[in-house]
Amino acid sequence: MRPSSNPSGFLPDSDEFRDWLAIAKKRLGVKPATLCLAAGVSTNTLGKFEDPKARGREIHLTTAAKIYRTALELAEEKGVRLPSLESVAKTAEPKK
Repeated sequence: MRPSSNPSGFLPDSDEFRDWLAIAKKRLGVKPATLCLAAGVSTNTLGKFEDPKARGREIHLTTAAKIYRTALELAEEKGVRLPSLESVAKTAEPKK
């Protein structure tokens, strides 16, 4: 069964998605390349997206959705609870 991916319909900006990814990877105990492989995207996708020196780097919405859904599926398999995208965005530091 596929987990409900985003019931609120909230779409984060790139920085909010990066913040959520950091939490998700830590809770799942996975490396970026592992998550990418499971999602069926290039293994360097998250490395480039999360590189602090390239903070303006973006990924396509379709790619982000694949990674997000895969993280939710892994969380369900492992019995790990991940925060909602919206809750991470609300707790993120204000943009400068």
